[in-house]
Amino acid sequence: MTKKELIHLLKTDVKKFNKLRPEGNIDLTYADLSFANLTEANLTKAYLYKADLSGANLYKANLYEADLYGADLFKADLSEANLVRAGLDYANLYKANLTKAHLDIANLLEADLTRATLFEADLYGADLSGTKLFEADLVRANLVRVSLNYANLYKANLTGANLFRADLSEAKLLKADLTRADLTQADLTKANLSEANLTEANLSEACLYKDSNYKPGLAGAHLERYMD
Repeated sequence: MTKKELIHLLKTDVKKFNKLRPEGNIDLTYADLSFANLTEANLTKAYLYKADLSGANLYKANLYEADLYGADLFKADLSEANLVRAGLDYANLYKANLTKAHLDIANLLEADLTRATLFEADLYGADLSGTKLFEADLVRANLVRVSLNYANLYKANLTGANLFRADLSEAKLLKADLTRADLTQADLTKANLSEANLTEANLSEACLYKDSNYKPGLAGAHLERYMD
């Protein structure tokens, strides 16, 4: 089946595509799948390099180990999708819906997740270094052992998020809501927590700074009843 035939089948009949798609990697690089209904599509190990998936419905789609480097997922619905070990480096996920998505050990280096919804998403061990998470919804998300160094979480909502052993070194958490977040053993070296809300957050054994000449950016932070 040619690449053109694969793309056409995927856009017109997902169930048939799932039955007929070749085993292993499939080439869908630069494919225009904008606004396509790809609910429960089997895109395991698909090459979707710089594909246009803006506005696409990928609810419960299987994107295990898919390559989505630089893909456009603007306002895409990825709720409950399997993105375990997927490559989303430099992807555009502005306002994407990733509610309860599985992103374990995924790579999201410098991806744009501005205003994205990651409510109860599982991001265990994912690499979000340098990502934009402005005003993102990360309520009750699993962020255990994630790398968020240099990430920008301005006004992000991390209420009840699990950030156990997360790397937040030099992250920008200005005005972020970390109410009841678990930051046990998290690395917050040189993180900017100015005006952040840390009410009832657990900061047990967290590292706020290692450099004796550096003081953490906690100006105006709400620290009521936080656990140290």
